[in-house]
Amino acid sequence: MLNKFALIGIVGIVVAGCGEQTPGVKIETASPQNLVCKGIVYGNYYMRQGSSYGSHVIGSVAGAMVTLVGSYETKSAVTNADGEYVFEKVKYGNYVIEVTKEGYQRGEGYLEIGEMLMYGSANASSVKASNVPDGAIFTVDLDMGINPVMRSVSPLPNSTIETDAVFTITFNKPIDTATVRPSFVSAGVRTFAAGDTVGVTTAWSDNDTVLTITPTSSLLPNEVYMLYLGLNEFADVKDKDGYKLASSTSTSYGIPVQEDGNVIENNDYFTYYTASGGAPGAPSYVMVAVNSKPFVSDAATGADYIDVYTSGNSINLYCDPPSSGGPITGYKFYAAIDAASATNYVLLSSTPNNYYTGTVAQLITALYGSGSTVDPISTQNYPFINKAVYFKAVTYNGEGESTQEATTGAKKELVGPQLNTAAYSGRAGGGRSAEILNNNYHLPALIDTTHARIAYIAFNQPIDPNTISASYFSHTDSLDEVKGTVTDATHLTSSSSNLSGVWPGNLFSIVQITTDTDFVVNDKIKVITNVKDLAGNPVVSGTGDEVSIP
Repeated sequence: MLNKFALIGIVGIVVAGCGEQTPGVKIETASPQNLVCKGIVYGNYYMRQGSSYGSHVIGSVAGAMVTLVGSYETKSAVTNADGEYVFEKVKYGNYVIEVTKEGYQRGEGYLEIGEMLMYGSANASSVKASNVPDGAIFTVDLDMGINPVMRSVSPLPNSTIETDAVFTITFNKPIDTATVRPSFVSAGVRTFAAGDTVGVTTAWSDNDTVLTITPTSSLLPNEVYMLYLGLNEFADVKDKDGYKLASSTSTSYGIPVQEDGNVIENNDYFTYYTASGGAPGAPSYVMVAVNSKPFVSDAATGADYIDVYTSGNSINLYCDPPSSGGPITGYKFYAAIDAASATNYVLLSSTPNNYYTGTVAQLITALYGSGSTVDPISTQNYPFINKAVYFKAVTYNGEGESTQEATTGAKKELVGPQLNTAAYSGRAGGGRSAEILNNNYHLPALIDTTHARIAYIAFNQPIDPNTISASYFSHTDSLDEVKGTVTDATHLTSSSSNLSGVWPGNLFSIVQITTDTDFVVNDKIKVITNVKDLAGNPVVSGTGDEVSIP
C-alpha cells in the first residue's frame, strides 16, 4: 500500500524578529527510503533461425558478479544458486547495473529513480520520485551472452603492418581449437595477386584462449590482406561447449556481440595493409608497336596506315623495370593526343606487368570518349595519322606513382604512301567503265581513244589533297625516257576505307593525271616525294613511286 506520508512535504515557518526580516516559507520534499533493487541473471546464446540469428535463454546464472553503480553509491552482489541478486537500502538516483562472469559477455541494465531520467525507459526500469513510496522494490532482470567473443586482436585490424607481422587473438573463454582454421588471403587491391593464400602456423596458450598466427612466408609489400579464422566466417569458430563465436554487428549477418565493451566486432574477416617499402623507382624506356610493328619508315617492317587505322589491331606497350626504388605494386600506362602535358594524359591500364596490350579502338575510346566521331578524312583527328599520340609509363605502390616517368615522344605512322599497282587510261584499245566507288563517288568512264591522254592512278592510303600538283608527276615511256608533260593532276576522291573492289589491292585515294601526249601500253606515271599522306609522310623514291599503263 502506498505510504501516504512518504511524500508529504515538511513545512517550516520562520518568523523574523524585530521587523528586520520579511517572513518566508521553506518547502522540502523527502526522498523515498529503503528502496530495493533485485532481479535474476539469465544466460543466453544465439543460433541461426532462417535467414538471421535469434536469442535463446539457457537458464539462470549462479555466481555472477552484479554491480550497481549510481550517482551516490556503488554496491556489489553475487547471484545465488538460482541466479538471483538483491540490493537493499538503495538510495534515490540513477544507476547502471553491470553483471560479469568468466566465460560470459558482460550484461548491463539500468535503474532510474528521479525527476531527471538519464537513460530512458526503453532499456531500464525508470520511475519518477513522486511515484515512489518508501520501501519500493524494483525488479531488473539481466542477460549475459554465453557465445564466446574476441577480447583483442593484434595488430589492430585495418592497420598497416610489416611484411613479417605475427598476429595474436585473445578470446574470453577456451576455444575448440579444431574449429579455428585461419587463412591469409591477398585481396589484390594494391597488387594483383588476388586470391593468393599465404600459409600460416598456429599456436595456442595453455588454456586455449590466446591464438598466435604466424605466416610461413613474408607477406607482399603494398598489399591488402584478409585474415579469416574459419572457412566462411567468424561464426565457424566455437568454444569448448559448442557455442559459436559472436563477432557480428547485426543478427542478419552473424552472431551479434551483446557486450558494449572491450570486444572485437567484425562480420567475417580482418583487413590489413602491408607497408610499401619505399617509393617506387621509374621505368627507363617505353616501346610502342601497332599490330606488332614498330613506328619506323620501312614499308616492309613499319606500322603503316592500315595497321594504325584498323580498329581491332593491337597496340603493344613495353617498359623496362626500374633498377632502384621501393617494391613495385604495378605499372600504369598513359596516352595523350597531340600535347603531352600531364593534364592531357589518360590512363590506359593499371597492370602488374611491365607491358600492356590493347586495341586501336580502345585507344580511341580512352582519348576521345565513347561514341566520338574519329576519322582520318572527315574529322581529321585519327590517332597516329592526323594526330600524334604520346605514351608514358610509371610504376606505383602504396605510396603512389613514381615521381619520374618513361615517355615515348610523338608517335605517328611513318610509312610513306605508294602507288597502287594498277593504272587505267583511255589509250587506244584501253578504257575503263564508270564505277560507283565504296564512298559513293561516281568515277567517270575512260573512253577508248577519246581519253587517251587521261589516266587514273591510286594510292595505298589517303593522300593529302594539298600535295597534289601536276609538277609532282611525270609521264615516261617503258625505258624511263620522258615522253610527255603532265598538264594537270586532280585529286578526285579519298576515303578512310578501301574505295574499290575492282582495283587490285587496297586503294584510298584516286588522282586523275592529264598529259599532253597519248598514253600507250607500258607507259609509266611517276610521282616525286612532294606528294604526302595524311600523316605528312612523302612518297619514298624507288618504293612504289611509279605505275605502268596496262
